[in-house]
Amino acid sequence: MTKYIFYYTLIVSTLFSCDSTQERYTDLDELYADFPTYIKDPNSENLRKYCYDITPNNDIVRYMKANNFSYRGLPEALEVRLLEPSYIGEQYYDLALTFIAELNQKKQLEDLKYIGREMHRERLFDKTLDIYATDTFILLESEGDTLRCKLGEMLKINGRWISFTSPELGW
Repeated sequence: MTKYIFYYTLIVSTLFSCDSTQERYTDLDELYADFPTYIKDPNSENLRKYCYDITPNNDIVRYMKANNFSYRGLPEALEVRLLEPSYIGEQYYDLALTFIAELNQKKQLEDLKYIGREMHRERLFDKTLDIYATDTFILLESEGDTLRCKLGEMLKINGRWISFTSPELGW
C-alpha cells in the first residue's frame, strides 16, 4: 500500500509541477528579461521550454475556445491543420536557434543582456476577458551595440503573457 501512495504522490506532484510552469509568465518584464538568459544557456532544452512557455499551449487554446475568443486565426487554424499548440512553440524555438547562430557569427552572444523595452504600455484589448496586449520591442545590448527585438505580439490571456506572432529577432 505504501508503494502505491508513493507512486500516486509522485504522479500528482509531477502533474502539478508541469501545470505551474505553464503559468510562469504573469509579468511581462520578467518574460522579456529572461529572454537573453535562455538564449545564452548552453542547454537548448531550457530555451525550448522557454519558447513553449511564452506561446499558446493546450490550456490557452481551451480558454480561447471556452470564451469564444480568436486571435490571428487561433485556435481555428490549429484545428483546420490538425496541429497541436506545441507546433507553435517548436516553430518559435527554431527561430530562436537561428537568432543564436546570428549572434554567434557576430560574436554578440556571450555579452548579451536585457536593458529594457521601448514602451512600457499595455493596452486593454478585450474588456470582458480582461485581455491586455503589446507589441513593443525589447532592447538588448552586446559589445556596446543595442539590438532591438520583438518577441511577437504579446497578449495577456487568463493572467499569462503569450506571444501570438513570430519573433522579430535581431532587427
